[in-house]
Amino acid sequence: MLERDHHDLLILMTKGITSSEAALRCACIEACRSFLVCDQGQIWLLQNEEVTSFIMLALLDQSSYVVAEACRLFANLIEFNLTTLMDVMDPSNLIRHLLQPGTADSKQTVAALDFCWTLLHSFISLLCLSDRIVRARVVEILSILFIWDKDPLQTLNLETCHSDTNKAYMVMLKTVKGMIKEAKKLDDLMTAISLLDASFALLTQINQTDINPLSDMAYHVLYALISLCVNHEEGGEQDEFRQVKKFIDTNRTKANLLQLLLRTINTLVRLDTRLIQESNFSDIVFNVLENKMLYSDSRVLKSALILLTSTLWHANRVEHILSKTIESLVKMSDDIGLDCKSLIMVLDTLNTLLGHDQIGLLGHRLAESLSLKFLDTEWDVRDASVHFVGQLFEAPFVKTKIQFALAFNLPLDVFERIHDSEAYVRASAVEVLQMMMASKEGWDYVQQHKVSRELAAKLPSLLHDTEAFVRRAALDAIICLVKNRFCQGMLMEIKDQPNSLK
Repeated sequence: MLERDHHDLLILMTKGITSSEAALRCACIEACRSFLVCDQGQIWLLQNEEVTSFIMLALLDQSSYVVAEACRLFANLIEFNLTTLMDVMDPSNLIRHLLQPGTADSKQTVAALDFCWTLLHSFISLLCLSDRIVRARVVEILSILFIWDKDPLQTLNLETCHSDTNKAYMVMLKTVKGMIKEAKKLDDLMTAISLLDASFALLTQINQTDINPLSDMAYHVLYALISLCVNHEEGGEQDEFRQVKKFIDTNRTKANLLQLLLRTINTLVRLDTRLIQESNFSDIVFNVLENKMLYSDSRVLKSALILLTSTLWHANRVEHILSKTIESLVKMSDDIGLDCKSLIMVLDTLNTLLGHDQIGLLGHRLAESLSLKFLDTEWDVRDASVHFVGQLFEAPFVKTKIQFALAFNLPLDVFERIHDSEAYVRASAVEVLQMMMASKEGWDYVQQHKVSRELAAKLPSLLHDTEAFVRRAALDAIICLVKNRFCQGMLMEIKDQPNSLK
């Protein structure tokens, strides 16, 4: 019935699938894919050898769109379990050919990888290819394989009989160490680290009592490489990987490697928090936070701060580490060369640390440093500082954060910025006032201080600001005040001004 009713259209599609126009080839393959959902469409494909043979060859097409559409069609064959059509359009031999190093360009190889869930036996060797995109895709597929496969070695054709997850992890660790030693450039080294990070998924399938020696081995490898990056060479594992030094001879290459190492070790210690108690663990973070050359790269700084905040709660001597952390971060924020993006990351970390119940009196130095930021010549620094105070009053309210803000009168510094020369800063300051009014402690503080009481009373005057987002912030603050508190004493100014909200 399909061929009878649409005979001419099917002839055009058969011709179009071999067209010189990539868009037409892609559209015809897409149409064939839609045929898979009905019996008549499947019968037509089975009877049309010209079309099915071309679809198999579409994996070699120069157009990435055609290749992608062909991959989607093959994926649908598996998803719908169309065994008869799979026998006719079996691309396995072609895909195996594409996955051999040096036999295809990167586009064709990546396309084949998208279909390799069923053909994983031969693709592990692609980790040795020079194409970074292909290697990244291989690692991505392995990371998912390690999560779901109970016997990844057999799937990867690295074992002919059943093997347990412990052995799979050891094989991957040995592979990683070999790749590090044989690396010829930085990309090779980073691929090895990415593979190690992916292999940590295997640890989640191992009994907790068996994890310790396995995670220890990975930790020592990562610590050795981090030590090389921060120029603390003490022998041992560092000597084993000394050749890595030639790949990190510039600040840029060192930062590229270090940020990946910090992310990877963070993955590991979250699986095995026991490693946080290692005597040299805190050195990993503080060696970065105390080295301007390292933390000046925002990627390294971000990775170091994430590692710090995600592991601090599990550490021994928390008060000592908190004190050292606050000291390092405050010193960093005092650095006039620190860009605003990095300052925001530092302030976000400090915001997290202030939620710790052992923060105690450590905030004095922080408050002192922060008060100077409100007067900085750069408006984005002032704005970031105002936002930081606002975060302390965000719901759900954290008592230690609010107490810190009020104890050091940080809101008063913010209120002075309501008349800042930069509109963004003015709007942010009004938003902080609104957030304080929504909190009981913040509202009590507003009521106790003449400056803040006067500001709340004069909120309507800000509806005449020259910038729309300042007027909007003022309106939101008034709504919050009326809704949550009361508006007695608020001075409503009715003026016919061009910038007023009408």
